[in-house]
Amino acid sequence: FEQFQDFHARYYHPSNGRFWFYGDDDATKRLQILDAYLSEFDARPVDSEVATQPLLPEPRSVTAHYAAGEAEEGSDGKAYASLNWVLTQEPLDVETELALGFLDY
Repeated sequence: FEQFQDFHARYYHPSNGRFWFYGDDDATKRLQILDAYLSEFDARPVDSEVATQPLLPEPRSVTAHYAAGEAEEGSDGKAYASLNWVLTQEPLDVETELALGFLDY
């Protein structure tokens, strides 16, 4: 449990946050609201960089078991499938990274 608490205290802090705004409200007002909240925290360095994964020479398949609830009536059970691609070993520019992040949602 202490490991969980340490992880949470280290990474779940406004210094490690990203804030998104949308709409046609007054930008100055929204920044004042955000400032009222964030001014209660001290800025601190947070190293949350995720290391770049090297490209694999060939596709890889992993099958693993995980805890799941009871299967619904009439089904063969529960399953989870995930397909992932590493697009490049080079860092993406900000615009491409944002676009891929929105598409991933």
